[in-house]
Amino acid sequence: MAKFPETDPASERKRIIKQRNLMLGGLLAAMVVLFYFVSIARIGG
Repeated sequence: MAKFPETDPASERKRIIKQRNLMLGGLLAAMVVLFYFVSIARIGG
């Protein structure tokens, strides 16, 4: 069985928070793009 390297809990928490923030930022950006596409489609016809 492989042993996992000892990690600092604070740095692990920081990494998880950073990853979550990047995911939420990407989701927000995707929603903004979708909103603009829908708006343009409604105005266009």
